[in-house]
Amino acid sequence: MSATTRRSTLVLICAAVILAVAGYVVVRQLGSAETALGAAAEAKSSRYAVQLWLPDHRVGEIDSRVVVKDLNGGPAAVRAVSLESAMPSMGHATAVVQALPEGENTGAFGARGELFPMSGVWEVTVRLDTADGPDAATVTVSVQN
Repeated sequence: MSATTRRSTLVLICAAVILAVAGYVVVRQLGSAETALGAAAEAKSSRYAVQLWLPDHRVGEIDSRVVVKDLNGGPAAVRAVSLESAMPSMGHATAVVQALPEGENTGAFGARGELFPMSGVWEVTVRLDTADGPDAATVTVSVQN
């Protein structure tokens, strides 16, 4: 094999590796964007529909987002939102995580905290402080390590 042929073969191999790595990175980024959006766990109380967005169903500190709507689908006038998680099968519960409003009267709140100290099935209670009094909705979440 001549030096030119070896060099051409090496260039082709390097190009193939670079394309493979670039393709992998793009696919991972697309997957990350999908994971960041996640899927909402939904629950209804007697007065509100609650969506709890948990991009990471994992142990440890995570970001979460709560969207509260009235039963007609409009943003709810909620003063405060807090999250509490419990694992009834093990008798575990976590500290309350306070959510902060994402704008004024949008019904959207964001929170960061540890909701799941271990893997398993958890119940997350979204507590609402409204002008009409307190309310709550509970969703079930399966958590992995």
